[in-house]
Amino acid sequence: MSIDTLYKEFKTGKKEAEKQLFEYLTVRFRILATKRIWNKENAEEIVQESLIAVFKHHEQAPDQADFAAWAHKVLDNRINNYLRVTMRRTEIMNKIRAGIQYMSGKLQSTNPDLKRKLLDCFRKLCKTNRRYARILNLHYHGYNVDEICKRMGIEINNCHVILSRSRSKLDLCLKTGEIN
Repeated sequence: MSIDTLYKEFKTGKKEAEKQLFEYLTVRFRILATKRIWNKENAEEIVQESLIAVFKHHEQAPDQADFAAWAHKVLDNRINNYLRVTMRRTEIMNKIRAGIQYMSGKLQSTNPDLKRKLLDCFRKLCKTNRRYARILNLHYHGYNVDEICKRMGIEINNCHVILSRSRSKLDLCLKTGEIN
């Protein structure tokens, strides 16, 4: 049975069709997500988020004939968003690592102002929010999120938010010289 036929039956309220549609999309989404995202856990998370979105907002699909394309576009948008965020985080962390390595004398930078700029930005981050600076420093020194949470007495979600915000603030400061 095709996905569009399953979708038509699902729209009429048949529970068996809903189950089959869910299983079909799960298998298909896993194949597509693992091809583009090599981390199996992250790929599975994106698949689950996409399935939830598809079943929650299926009324927004253009019509029955285009349901398969619409569902795959939902997955594709989630994958692209994940890749965009991951690339941005990697880029920011590489800049921070290069600056810290330069400060510790491990790397000779072609930009002589980088050390001064990074120190100024880190001082500004400390003045703005010491917690941000401390968590960013712990993360750089190799502590994983669970260890940071135990040391700081915070929840995992909060730690991820703080890491993201502190990276963004530091990146903004490196670009503009100011932390908002």
